Amino acid sequence: MALISSYPDYLPVNDGDRWIGTNSTNGSTRNFTAQQIADYLNIRAKIMIGGQMSYQYDRDTTIGTLGKLFNINGAQGVANVPFANVVSFDISTTDLSDEIVTQFFQYLIGSNILIGEGDAISNFGHYTLDTLTQKGVTPFYTAAVTYLGGNGTLTDDKIYTMFQFDTDTTGDKTEVVAFNNLAVVNVTHGLNKWPSVTVVTTANDIIYGEVQYLTTSTLTLTFTNAQSGRIFLN
Repeated sequence: MALISSYPDYLPVNDGDRWIGTNSTNGSTRNFTAQQIADYLNIRAKIMIGGQMSYQYDRDTTIGTLGKLFNINGAQGVANVPFANVVSFDISTTDLSDEIVTQFFQYLIGSNILIGEGDAISNFGHYTLDTLTQKGVTPFYTAAVTYLGGNGTLTDDKIYTMFQFDTDTTGDKTEVVAFNNLAVVNVTHGLNKWPSVTVVTTANDIIYGEVQYLTTSTLTLTFTNAQSGRIFLN
């Protein structure tokens, strides 16, 4: 066989073009098409995109391995779960690309997220990420979500990407402010208006306090005793 460099360059690359490689399991020679390599990189999330996380749905995992999405609605063993029925799921702190995503996920609490199948763009669920709760001292969290829209199902062994996703860039916006053990909370926000105020405790109960609007970007919230939770400004 001649030196590879002696062969002429060929452009453009076509989906059916092939490369020769080695099977990592048994060392045998095999070939790969350009389309197969593209599918592998896309579906397995081997190309990093900022703000995007990838997980594999595993119906049988209880405390799963890293990169798994499991325990849909607190249950195992369901191979196909309609996106419209999902109210919670468990995830690991590390996604399929071995990136630790905990801080980014926590930042998204109160935001809208999209969960989409890697190789089927029309199979997706659109949610608000309501809470993110660690499962004891394990590297796994339970995400509670509110369904906004979508199509199709979560399917066992399929790979899904997650990222922040908003369809309305001109309408009302929401900000979320966390507070801990306070009876009076001073809030500064960027909504530039008098927002509606909803308070959810760490026990996921809605409570009420006295709201005093100071300016279109500041307000004070007063409770009868110290509370902890999140303030949703809309």
